[in-house]
Amino acid sequence: MAAGHTETVLSLLESWGSLIEKQEGAIAAGDLDTLESLVRETETIQRRLEEGFSSSNELLSDNRIARLLSSLSERHTLVVNSLSRLCSELASEIKELGRNRSSVGSYKQGARPGPRIMSERT
Repeated sequence: MAAGHTETVLSLLESWGSLIEKQEGAIAAGDLDTLESLVRETETIQRRLEEGFSSSNELLSDNRIARLLSSLSERHTLVVNSLSRLCSELASEIKELGRNRSSVGSYKQGARPGPRIMSERT
């Protein structure tokens, strides 16, 4: 990326926004493999943005970039909150399954005794 190039940064931010939309869809569909690949792509874009911002302070004062960053921050917060909610739900399900498993274990019956063989005299 050209150092301090505003249009490149805007393009990266728009790409990040489209990835956030795809992440929201992957979360809603429960597709963790797709979500993982989207997160990797997002990390790549974030690294490139960090390089651009560190090379030029004038980019941070651009209003278009500031608005896009603010919008992306809000949308990304929603994605993180939905992931946190799903993690909490999963944790409670795992906890419930553990309790069910232990309660089922308490109902196990002991080994049945073999049949009684009657003696020849009876």
